[in-house]
Amino acid sequence: MTQNVKVVISVDAEFTINSAFKDPDNYAPCAQSLFSPDQETDVGFNDLLNLLNRHQVKATFFTEALNAHYFGIDEMKKHVSTMLRFDHDVQLHTHPVWQEFRNTDWKNIVVNKKLKDNFLNMSSTDIQQVLGDAIDIFEQWTGKKPLAFRAGNLQASLELYDALDKTGFKLASNIGLPIYRPTEDRLNIENQVTYLSNIVEFPVTTFQSMGIRHKALTIQGTSTNEIKQVLKQCKKLGIKHVIVLTHVHEFIKTNPLTQQKKANKVNLSRLNKLCLFVKNENGFEFSTFAHLANEQQHDLTANEQPKPIQTSILAGLWTVIQNSLNNKIWRY
Repeated sequence: MTQNVKVVISVDAEFTINSAFKDPDNYAPCAQSLFSPDQETDVGFNDLLNLLNRHQVKATFFTEALNAHYFGIDEMKKHVSTMLRFDHDVQLHTHPVWQEFRNTDWKNIVVNKKLKDNFLNMSSTDIQQVLGDAIDIFEQWTGKKPLAFRAGNLQASLELYDALDKTGFKLASNIGLPIYRPTEDRLNIENQVTYLSNIVEFPVTTFQSMGIRHKALTIQGTSTNEIKQVLKQCKKLGIKHVIVLTHVHEFIKTNPLTQQKKANKVNLSRLNKLCLFVKNENGFEFSTFAHLANEQQHDLTANEQPKPIQTSILAGLWTVIQNSLNNKIWRY
C-alpha cells in the first residue's frame, strides 16, 4: 500500500521586538498587533484559526517562548490556550535575543552591545541553558515539555542538535536552505528527513521556482498553482513529508501609509486552497509534529532521498506578479 504524502502546516507564532533595541526611547516590542490588531474583527490569528477549523485541519504552531522576559508569561499564554482549545499542536520556537530583557537596565545595555539572535558559534552547554529557560516557560503554558523545536531564523548548527537531544526533544524543523544555509556540510539538507544527534530533522520543503529561484515552500511567498505543483512533484518523486512554513502575522495586511490593518486575503486564499487540495486529492493527508513523533523512526526516514523539485515558468511568474500586487496595492 502506497503511503500518503504527509503535509504539515507549520506556523511560527511570535511577537516582534520592533526596533526597540535600535531606538529604545521611541520603540517598544509589539504583541497584540501581530495576532489581533482589531478587537472587533477576526483579522489575524482568529482568521487563521477559523479557516483551519472549517477544514478540520490541525497545524503545528512553533511558538516563541522567550518573549515572556518582556511581556510576562500570560501574553503569549492566552494565544497558546486558544491553539490548544482548537486542538492544534503546540511546539517550541526560540529567539535567544529576547533574553536581553532579563536585564532591568536593558535600554542602556543594548545600545553598546553586539546582540545575538541565534545559536551559531555557541557550545552545546550554553545552548542547553537557553533551551532550559524556554522549556520552563513552555511548561507554564501547556503543562508539558515540547517534543519538537524550530530555531529562530532557521539558523541551525550541529551543537544545537546535541543540545536538543540532551534537553529531551525528538524532532526539529530548523533547516530551510534558501532562508539560511548552515556552514556545516551535514546540515545542508533539502527535502530529506535526517537524523542529527538522535533528533529527526524535518527541513522546510524547498524547490526551484522557474528553474532559477531557490525557494522555501511558504504561504507568503508561493502562489496556489505553484504550491500544488510542488505537492504533486513530491508525490511523484516519493517525498513523504512536506513542511509548509508560515507565520501568524502573514495573515494581516498593513497599509504602509496609514498603518491600517485588514485581512491578507491573498494568503488566506492560498491556505484555504491548500487545505482543499490536500483534503480532496488522492495520496495526501495532513499531519502535525506531535503525530510524527509517534511514528516509528524507521518509517520517518526510510527511502527518503533528496530530489530536485521544480515548478513551471508560468507558475513561478504568477507568484512574482501576485506577490508584487499584494505588496503594493492595498485593495488587492
